[in-house]
Amino acid sequence: MTNLQDGLQRIATQISVSDLERSTRFYCEGLGFAEGPSSGVFTAAPDSEIAKMLGLPGGCTFQNRHLLRPDGGLEMVQLHQPEPHRERMPRLTNVGAKGLLFNCRDAAALAGRLVELGGTLIYGGKDGATGTYPSYFVADPDGIQIQLVSVPPEALKTALDH
Repeated sequence: MTNLQDGLQRIATQISVSDLERSTRFYCEGLGFAEGPSSGVFTAAPDSEIAKMLGLPGGCTFQNRHLLRPDGGLEMVQLHQPEPHRERMPRLTNVGAKGLLFNCRDAAALAGRLVELGGTLIYGGKDGATGTYPSYFVADPDGIQIQLVSVPPEALKTALDH
């Protein structure tokens, strides 16, 4: 029997941003990503394959940038034309991706740093699962939620194994 996951490799999580430079600074300086390749500004003609693939058959202009970390990549896309929708604030009540989750030594300090870089503090306190570990939610400059927790590695391994 063939394993359908043979050769499957996760490349990156894609997010849409309103300002590529601001978001690059936020994710690199705040969360330790390194800047990778960028497409520059690209225009997809109406009815081109890329415009169809993006669900914008009338054409579009965009640019992207890859950010890299040892634990995974992030591809940011800034749409120039057509004008992107600006409303964004993922909530648990909405279906779809909610945000990014990071474990770190000092969630409070990192949340503070992300706020200095243009993020918005949503919640600061203890995790909801056990009420034991620091947990902070910060929205990036475009409203994408980033959860920061400070869970000791042995407790995190136990939680992930269940």
